[in-house]
Amino acid sequence: MSQQRSNQHQHSRKQQPVDTLVRQGRRSAKHKKKTPKWLYPAIAAVCLILLIYGGVQLALKQQDNNRTEEINKQNRELLGTDAPGDSGTAVSASRTPAPRSPAATKAGPASTALRTKAPATLPPRTQYKYHSLIEKNDHMVGWLKTDAIYRIDFAVVQSDNQFYMTHDFSRAENREGCAFLDETNCIWPRDDNLIIYAHNMKTGSMFGELKMLSSYDVIDPNPFTTFNSIYENGDYIPIAVINCDVTNPKAANYFNFYIRNFKTEADFEQFIKRARELSILDLSQVDVTVDDPLLTLSTCFDEANLTRFIVLFRKLRADETREDVKQKYFTVPDAPAIQGN
Repeated sequence: MSQQRSNQHQHSRKQQPVDTLVRQGRRSAKHKKKTPKWLYPAIAAVCLILLIYGGVQLALKQQDNNRTEEINKQNRELLGTDAPGDSGTAVSASRTPAPRSPAATKAGPASTALRTKAPATLPPRTQYKYHSLIEKNDHMVGWLKTDAIYRIDFAVVQSDNQFYMTHDFSRAENREGCAFLDETNCIWPRDDNLIIYAHNMKTGSMFGELKMLSSYDVIDPNPFTTFNSIYENGDYIPIAVINCDVTNPKAANYFNFYIRNFKTEADFEQFIKRARELSILDLSQVDVTVDDPLLTLSTCFDEANLTRFIVLFRKLRADETREDVKQKYFTVPDAPAIQGN
């Protein structure tokens, strides 16, 4: 009996600390600060606002994309055909409008270019097929089409380098912008290197699919890009595909492609050499001479806006045909244009 009481007493002593902690915990709970009743509704409201904002932004982006696609479609329908005998390269004494480049007076004397230029006072006549588009927007300077990427098939304009970053061909505000020729470029007399910019849109529009040209599987079957200015036509083939830094001259992949005209043959050769050193693809089989007009397509490649994805082309020569060039430099059989996602 005595032993039993002793066991109970010991058991009670063991339980006492636990009971004390429980009571202390209860007293502590009473003194805790309660979560304000408004906090959870406030958090829910903020989340709802962010959700609505994100949805609105997504809808606006889709609206801009739909507008861009519709404008490009309308422009393709307005794109006419050459008038009989109108090649766009013959000089006409009848219609001789001023050069279509707003920066024509900035282009400098012809002596600054490596190649000899025609007199700036007598440009060729404007190509008949572009008359309707010029009436719609007199900033139009040409039409760009890449055989390998069906969505790159649209008008190119020229103004300052800011306006068409945020406006479409109809000059309405649009975050997708419009493809535009560098403000300092001149299409007549033609600069040695024409530079065309467009946004790298996640929707794939504008130059959103230009990066597809970093694959042999895309370039080899369909190597041609056409840029027809309002004065003359031109087919081009790629000679370099580059991801380059444009802000830090000390960067390993730095490349200054903003060169319109080359003062010497050595300058031209150095430019081509540097482009091929940085090229993602080896396109050295395509020969380039100082007499070849160049075309550069450029788009942003990163969110920080430090790098550019560019494709550098040379123009087909007068004695070259598409068939001959493809057989000589690109031997893969024909393939359909990339349809995108």
